[in-house]
Amino acid sequence: MSEQQSGKKAVVLTITLVLAAVVLIVVFIRAGQSNVQKQPPRPARKRDEPSNGSVIRSNGGRPENGAEIPHGDPIVDTPGIAEMQAQDLEMIEKRAEAVAEVPVHPWRKKLLGNIRSETMEQTLRNFANFDDCSLAETSISGYDSSEACAEFQKRVVVRLMRVRKVLAYGREHPEEVVPTLRQQLGDSLLAWPATYEKRQQDWADGIRTYEKPDAYLRSQKTCLAAAYILAELGDHQALPLLAHQYRIHHPWPPPVIRAPVPPAITFYAMHRLASSHPRGALSSEAAQALDQYLAAAECLPPPEETTVTVWCGDYSESDPGLLITRKKKEVLQRQSVMTLPVYPTQFKDGSDMQDSNGKTSRELDALFAKLDAFVGLAYPDPELSLP
Repeated sequence: MSEQQSGKKAVVLTITLVLAAVVLIVVFIRAGQSNVQKQPPRPARKRDEPSNGSVIRSNGGRPENGAEIPHGDPIVDTPGIAEMQAQDLEMIEKRAEAVAEVPVHPWRKKLLGNIRSETMEQTLRNFANFDDCSLAETSISGYDSSEACAEFQKRVVVRLMRVRKVLAYGREHPEEVVPTLRQQLGDSLLAWPATYEKRQQDWADGIRTYEKPDAYLRSQKTCLAAAYILAELGDHQALPLLAHQYRIHHPWPPPVIRAPVPPAITFYAMHRLASSHPRGALSSEAAQALDQYLAAAECLPPPEETTVTVWCGDYSESDPGLLITRKKKEVLQRQSVMTLPVYPTQFKDGSDMQDSNGKTSRELDALFAKLDAFVGLAYPDPELSLP
C-alpha cells in the first residue's frame, strides 16, 4: 500500500468518527428534551407557599424577629421559580390585552360619574336611580324579575354600585350611615300603604313606564338596600323596623306587588342581627327568647360569600360591555374587589323559604314568630314606632 493511500484512509476514518460523535450528541439532546416535555406541569402555588415546606420571605430571607437563619435551612424552592414567573407574566399580559380589547362602556362611565359626584346623603337617597338599577337588573338572568322574587332581589342588592359604596364607607364610618339609613327605612315603611295605593292606581290608569323612579320604586329599593346594609353593619336597633317590614309581606296578585321586599330577604337580615346580638342589656326573658330562636334557627344555612368588584372600578359584573365579550373573567380579575354575603333563600334541607310571588312557607313563618317574640322583648319601645 502506498503512503498516499494510507493518508486517504486515515482522513476518511477521522471524518467517520466525527460524524458518529455528532449523531450521538444530537440523540442525547433530543432524548433530554423529550423527557422534559413528558414531565407534568408544576401546580401553581401561592406566593408564600413553597412546595418543600420552607418559608419564602419578602424581607431578604430573614425571620420576622431578625434572627439568623440556621445554616442549611432552605429559604426558597429554586426549581420551577422561572416557570412560575413565566406563567404569571403570561397571565398578566392576557388580562392587560383583555382590558385593551374591552373599552369602558359609556353607561358605566355615566354611572361612575354620577356616583362620584354624590355626597353620602345623596347616595343613600338614590338606590332606585335607573343608571344603577337598570344595569344591575339586566345583568341577571334565569329568575323571575319581580319585586317579590327573593332569588332575583338577593342578587340585585349586591350588584347595586351604591350599595357597595355605602357598605365600603359604612364599615369605616358606621355613625355617618346607620342613623340616616334607619330613618329612611322607617319613613319608607310609614309611607308604604299610600305609596302602594298610588302605584296600583297608576296601573289601573294605564301608566306603565316612568321617566324617573316613582315613590313605589324608591321605597322598594330603599327598603331592600336598608335591610341588607343595616344587617351587615350590625344595626340591632333596626330589628323592630325589619319585623314590621316582614309582617306586611303577604302576597298580592300581580301586577302590583304588595310587599316592598321579599320576606325571605327581610327575615335573613333579621337573622343576621339576632345571631350577633349583644347579651349585656337584655332582660332574662329576652335572652331566653333569643336562645329559643337560635336553637330553632339551626335549619338555616350561612350566607354565600362572593367576591365582587368595588363600586368605583372601571368595570363590574353588571357592565354591559362585559356581557357580550369572552374576556369578562380576565377583565374583572384586574379590578379591586370586596367580599359581600349573598343571603340564602332555602333551608338546609333545600326547601324554599318562599315562592316567587312572596308567599312564605309555614316553616319560615314559624321561625319568624320566635324571632319576633325576641324582638318584642328586647325592644319594647323602639326608636321609630310604626302602626
